[in-house]
Amino acid sequence: MVKTVFNRQYKEKSESLDLSTLEVCLLSLLAAESPSKQTRGMYGLEFTDAIAKASQEKRKISYGSLYPALHRMEERGLISSKWGDEATGPRRKYYIITPKGREIYRQVQEFRSNLIPCALEIYGVHCLANRESDLKSEIEIV
Repeated sequence: MVKTVFNRQYKEKSESLDLSTLEVCLLSLLAAESPSKQTRGMYGLEFTDAIAKASQEKRKISYGSLYPALHRMEERGLISSKWGDEATGPRRKYYIITPKGREIYRQVQEFRSNLIPCALEIYGVHCLANRESDLKSEIEIV
């Protein structure tokens, strides 16, 4: 399905693990809060600071990347937002992971944890196949 947002057409992502690296990082940060307690969520500067700190300042996310990603995630129902009621300073928009977002995040984590064993299995099969062909050629030579 194609939809138009801000005069740009996008293919709508399926309800799958099809997330950008930034979206996974954002879900990771939001999923760290306990689902059982009332959470305040995180606002823009907290996301950028956390990603910079976690990467030892090697990754710096611009607001031009951050807010469109948050907007896409909110449209997909992975997160929700609410305006803060700050008495002083600028008003902040807080983002909170939804149950659907938490489930998608769990699926992404499960998928990632399955990648290495699958890769090892694939490499193991190839290594074994190469060893067998090497052994056969050695046997034929003798």
